[in-house]
Amino acid sequence: MSEEDFTGEENFAELLEAYGSGKREGLTIGDKVKGKVISIGRESVFLDTGTKVDGVVDKAELMDSNHEVTCKVGDVLELYVVSSNGHEIRLSRGF
Repeated sequence: MSEEDFTGEENFAELLEAYGSGKREGLTIGDKVKGKVISIGRESVFLDTGTKVDGVVDKAELMDSNHEVTCKVGDVLELYVVSSNGHEIRLSRGF
């Protein structure tokens, strides 16, 4: 292998580390988080919480009196962590 090969591997490792270090860790129940809406499903709204795991909130919590969703993709919401595991962070408007 040439010196160029090693330099390329180092650059990739540095990029990977930088990507991972930008994510927030250690969210606990009761924490208030700001999340950007990334998807609106049939029953849930998914948010980028700034961690490695996306947040999810029941769509019903984000509906108005006409049963219309009060947010859209790209909106930033402030919600509370109600549970968390390695696969999802459950969020809610109230805690």
